[in-house]
Amino acid sequence: MLITNQTMNVVLYPWGVSGSLGQFLGSTTELWWGYLTMVLVLVGGVLVLIGSLVREKSGKTLLTASGPLSILSLVVFATGLASTLSHKFPGVAMFYFGPYYLGNISAYLSFGFWLELTSGMLSFIASVKHQLGPSATPP
Repeated sequence: MLITNQTMNVVLYPWGVSGSLGQFLGSTTELWWGYLTMVLVLVGGVLVLIGSLVREKSGKTLLTASGPLSILSLVVFATGLASTLSHKFPGVAMFYFGPYYLGNISAYLSFGFWLELTSGMLSFIASVKHQLGPSATPP
């Protein structure tokens, strides 16, 4: 009897799942947190773009509001991913690399998560450094 070690690939994006076990992760209603993450990312991104263009106090307010939305999107995604992993793959945590039954499995946060974290931090920094009016010219 020949037992082979297989690797199956499942990629989970906030907008859907791809890979050979993609249908195992669940339906659209089970992955609602991915869609909520996308909405929060888009709204936070629009707010930071508009806020950086407006030189008034409302621009600073938009920049200040975009930071918590970015961080909230990270919390929603990480919590949803951890919950889905624990229900569908018992014993697999957020950062896991190793054997799982007859194959190997790895779970980790990819570059999009870290980019959104950077975006959230930059929006907080931009809200602190935001100019409320035209800069004064030295005499």
